[in-house]
Amino acid sequence: MTPTNDAKPIEDARRPFAAKYAYRGWGIALAVIGALTIIGSITPSTETSEGGSSNPFGTFLVGLGLIAGSVYLLRGRGKKPATGVTAVAPQQRADIAPPKTWEQTTAALAAATTGAAAIVAYRNVESAARNLSPQDPGALVEQAILQTSFDRSLLNSPRFGYVAALGGGSVEFFRDFVVFGQEAYDYEPTTRGQVYIDGGIQVSSSVVHDKKGNQHIVERTHDLRKANVQLTSGTWTMSFAISPDVVNDARRFVDQMSIRAGELQPKNATAADIQQMVDQILRSSGQPPAEKLKQLSNLRYDRLLSDDEFQRAKNRILGL
Repeated sequence: MTPTNDAKPIEDARRPFAAKYAYRGWGIALAVIGALTIIGSITPSTETSEGGSSNPFGTFLVGLGLIAGSVYLLRGRGKKPATGVTAVAPQQRADIAPPKTWEQTTAALAAATTGAAAIVAYRNVESAARNLSPQDPGALVEQAILQTSFDRSLLNSPRFGYVAALGGGSVEFFRDFVVFGQEAYDYEPTTRGQVYIDGGIQVSSSVVHDKKGNQHIVERTHDLRKANVQLTSGTWTMSFAISPDVVNDARRFVDQMSIRAGELQPKNATAADIQQMVDQILRSSGQPPAEKLKQLSNLRYDRLLSDDEFQRAKNRILGL
């Protein structure tokens, strides 16, 4: 971190007779109008208002007031921060709503056959039960489980941990799946993850003056870091921004996820198994070509695809 002498004043260091921020456009406009007003007050006029008389002294005072206002605005320091702008943009992602009725909620529980679908459906049942039966929600949950023949063993996946997403909510990493609110995915042999961080922390120094005219050097820290997590798999992708302060935690969870995905890779995969994985990637809808190519690269990296097989699949994605 290298200090820079950019001479930016801190917000509470204001000059005498000066606005908090500089308003250059308004200041220049007032100065021009004030000057024209003063010139008009001292210039002899051959026209007067019908039934009235001009007041040069009053006009002169108005011009002086405008000049003073322009000086006040121009002596301000720095730019006023834009209102309504946050340091980090909200996470841009689909807002997946839970089922609205008890019948829809229990139907989703009955349809859940994988861990990812099961945990979301089970949590929705718990939430709905608390709303419908605040006194005894547990009984209603048990009733739903019995009626749907829900397999509780689908929930037996230890949680590695979670990281907060800057756009709201938390991303939970379990042994067998990842959960982000109403969005959940099971790990697959092709599941991979990366944690990216850009920028750095900069320190700037500025010279300020107190009311007695003494100079002081004030240092300010600017955190310009941005962090993002990207998860990809054969049939799904997930991306979300996180605080740079939790990057190490996110990397640990992603590493644990990757280890688990590696355990799911078929031992001594046959040509039919590999072809099935390739076809699954090629048929996957809703994914851009870049994501599909990345998944194919993962298969080649794991030595499940030769260079020729990778090139043929790549040509199919690109339509060559």
